[in-house]
Amino acid sequence: MEAGVTEIELDVRLSRDGHLIVVHDANVTRTTGERGKAHHYTLSQLEVLDARRNTPGWHSPLGIPSLREVVDLCGPSMRFQFEVKGADRTILHRLAHQLVDFINQRQMNDRVVVTSSHTGFLRMLGTMTAHIERGYVAEYRYQQPTRRAVALGCTWLMPRHTLVTPALMRRARRRNLKVSTWTVNDLTRAERMVELAEKLVEFGGELVPQVAHVKQDLLQAVHHRRHHQKQLKKQLKSQTRKNNNPFWDSHSQHSRTTP
Repeated sequence: MEAGVTEIELDVRLSRDGHLIVVHDANVTRTTGERGKAHHYTLSQLEVLDARRNTPGWHSPLGIPSLREVVDLCGPSMRFQFEVKGADRTILHRLAHQLVDFINQRQMNDRVVVTSSHTGFLRMLGTMTAHIERGYVAEYRYQQPTRRAVALGCTWLMPRHTLVTPALMRRARRRNLKVSTWTVNDLTRAERMVELAEKLVEFGGELVPQVAHVKQDLLQAVHHRRHHQKQLKKQLKSQTRKNNNPFWDSHSQHSRTTP
């Protein structure tokens, strides 16, 4: 948020006691070291786990949060993509009801799109409400992403970044699909995606306002992340030198020897 980001994506699952939770993996092992699937834990149990494993540099213990907690922290102007991962149909049905109620109660319909690669879930959600936008998450070209998204009644297409080409963007535009790609962790690729969007929506030398805004937000986030990475590298280097030198002086930040 400090980088000026106006929209974030959250992976949503269901806890054992029926709470919407934010966690990527089906299992908690990779991030917490504990065993079992996330939906086998209650919310109170998930909140006291330490989910910093494989997340270097985080300064304090952090549990697996509820969706309510995360949304509250982000404030009333943030836009969201809630991605629902595949699961047992019974769980997905409960999750869909919970998610629709959550969005409606908070009157978030105008700033939320619910996405999934699970076509059954997207159809299920479509029968429950016509007032929440849906997006199809596509990983492979053989899935015919734009056709399938339209067939499911989605207004958004979420293709893997390797699928994003001028041809795909033209097909998406013809079908009136909005596009959001994943996962762009490489900063150079992020800038290329912005350039691609710019070229495809340029009319008479002017950018469509929405895309110009996205470009500004993304580039600002890119530069902020680069600065953050540089600072983190400096801190890690300093910490490593301190740990390896028993005579490190934390005040002068210079190593010294004994008399």
